[in-house]
Amino acid sequence: MNNSNVNPGGSSFRYSSFVYCSIMGTISPIIVVGNVFTIVIFSTRKSGSNRAHILLISLAVADILVGAISVPLFIYLMGSQQKWWGSKGSRIINLIYGANDILAGFASIFCLVCIALERLYAIKWPMKHRLTTKRAYYYCLALIWFTSGLIAALRFVVKFLTLAYIIVISFGLSFLLIFTAYITLWYSVKNRKVDSAKRQRETKTDRKLAKTLILVTLVFVLTWVPFQVVLAVFYYFCLPSCYPLSLTAFYATKILHYANSMANPTLYVFRIKVFRDSIIDNLKCKRCKTETHIENPTLHPAAQSNLTLEYDTKL
Repeated sequence: MNNSNVNPGGSSFRYSSFVYCSIMGTISPIIVVGNVFTIVIFSTRKSGSNRAHILLISLAVADILVGAISVPLFIYLMGSQQKWWGSKGSRIINLIYGANDILAGFASIFCLVCIALERLYAIKWPMKHRLTTKRAYYYCLALIWFTSGLIAALRFVVKFLTLAYIIVISFGLSFLLIFTAYITLWYSVKNRKVDSAKRQRETKTDRKLAKTLILVTLVFVLTWVPFQVVLAVFYYFCLPSCYPLSLTAFYATKILHYANSMANPTLYVFRIKVFRDSIIDNLKCKRCKTETHIENPTLHPAAQSNLTLEYDTKL
C-alpha cells in the first residue's frame, strides 16, 4: 500500500522496469473506465434503488483513485528512478502518491467491512434493515472516507515504521470483522427456514449476493496480501544478496495489487444480473441508434435527436 522511495537497482532493471511500466500503463485506463461504468450502472436505472449498491459505488470511487492517481504516479516515480525523465519534485510526488495509496486502500477495505456488516444486518434483521434510510448509508460513507483520510494524513506527520504498525493493525481488525460477518451470514442463510415461494426467492437472491460479495472480498485479499508480505520482507528482512529477487517480487506483487481495482467490474458482469443487463441494454441501444442513422441518412440532425430521445424514453 504505502511505499518509501524504492531504488530500482542498476541498469539490469531498465528493461524490467519498462515492462512493469507498460503493464501498469495498460491497466490504469481499464481501472478508470471499468469503475466509472460501475458507478453509472449502480447509480441509475433499477440498481439505483438498491441501498447496498451505495457502498459498491464508494468502492468503485476508491478504485478510480488508484487508476487515475496512484498508478500514474507510481509510473512517474519508477521512471524518475531510472532517469527516463527528470526527478524534480519527486519527493513531494512520492508523499502525495503514498497518501493517496493509503486513502484508496483503506477506503476499499473499510467499504468491504461495511458491505459485509450491511449484508449481515439485512439477513439477520430484515425488518429493521428495510426501515433503514439512505441517510444512514451516507453517514457510513462519511465515516469511511473521514477515517481513511485521517490515516492517510499520518503519512505526512509520523515515521514510516509507526504508520506501518497502524496499517497492519487496522487491516488485521478489518479482515477479522469481514471474516466473522460472512461466516455468520453464511450460517444464517444456510439455516433460514423457507416457508413460502417469496421467501424461497429472497433466500436464493441473498445467497447469490452473499457469494458475489465474498468473491469480491476474497479477490481483494488474494491480490493485496502478497504485496503487503513482500513489502514487509523487503524493508525489514531483505539482505543485499537478495536485492534483485526482492525487487522483482516487489514490482510483480504491486501489479497484482493494482489489478484488484479492475477485478470488481469483471466480477459484477458475471455475478450481478442488473449489471450484466445494463451492459446488454447499452449495446442494444447503440446498435439501434446506428440502425436508425443508416435507415434515415438524410434526416435532419434535430429530428434524429428526437428519435433517439423517444427510443430512450421507451426504454
